[in-house]
Amino acid sequence: MVADESSLLETAERVRPALLMADLTLAKKDVARFISRLKESSPGSKVIILSVHDEPTVAQAVLDAGADGFLVKCRISSELVPAVDAVLRGEHFVSSKSRRETRSEA
Repeated sequence: MVADESSLLETAERVRPALLMADLTLAKKDVARFISRLKESSPGSKVIILSVHDEPTVAQAVLDAGADGFLVKCRISSELVPAVDAVLRGEHFVSSKSRRETRSEA
């Protein structure tokens, strides 16, 4: 567990985990840059972004930026394991509360 973006990037580069989970708030205002830096720090790692926001537009922005999954925090207890399983299988995952209009579900 890390507390800020720089710690996350440093740890990701050093550890190179199969899966990175990060809170959307670490992205500040530039989601695409944040996800790109995560992918550059740990090539091959899958990325799931966690958020309190359940709007389909937020989920779509995260997926468009290169994340492999989007999980709404209020759904963690029921969707964390399915999200991890799907992403590690090479599939995209979008939390059911945000699924309505994302292109990955179309």
